[in-house]
Amino acid sequence: MKLATWNVRGFGDVKKKCMVRNIIREEHLDILGLTETKHLEVNRREMKQCWGNQEIAWAHVIARQSSGGLILAWRQSAFSMINSFAMPRWVCVTGELTESQSQSAICLVYAPNDHHERMIVWDQLRAIKLRFGIPWVLMGDFNEVLLPKERRGATTMTQGMRELQNLFLDLQLVDLDIGQQFTWLRKNAASRIDRVLIDQALLLRLPPIRAYCKG
Repeated sequence: MKLATWNVRGFGDVKKKCMVRNIIREEHLDILGLTETKHLEVNRREMKQCWGNQEIAWAHVIARQSSGGLILAWRQSAFSMINSFAMPRWVCVTGELTESQSQSAICLVYAPNDHHERMIVWDQLRAIKLRFGIPWVLMGDFNEVLLPKERRGATTMTQGMRELQNLFLDLQLVDLDIGQQFTWLRKNAASRIDRVLIDQALLLRLPPIRAYCKG
């Protein structure tokens, strides 16, 4: 199974849709999460344009005042959705992963920059995990890093790092290797704020998984 998450910074223009389509085809993705779509409407025509002739399904959160927005899309041959749940900063779907023939939840998050607002999102994710009671896949833009080495120039642990570590421990998730040190770059700044995580129990039942992140 191949999963990817991308802070796309706007999904409306033709060039960006072409870039999304290319990554889907080049990587043969099964599941894709797009954050910061800045998109007010998601229709079948544009989703089919991105995914080609494959049968696809999706859940989304619309942008607010041209800010935020999420799209979580998947091949229906890879995942069959039963229910979906959403808040402004995350969207989750429950169903069955075909390869493992097991119930699971797939969640996409776009965390706020503000520390207090981010903590509210962390608590929402903890609550929804308890509600589901099934293995998870969690991916997206967390707007925080786990360790100082994941932020260029950082040398000490911060409260935000510890809180993100505690979140992943509480959710019992394994951080998948994405093959790159940083996912967000701007001039001299760089951070690994985008990640893909999976429940250990689910990881043992699935064939090898590849994860990709773009900031």
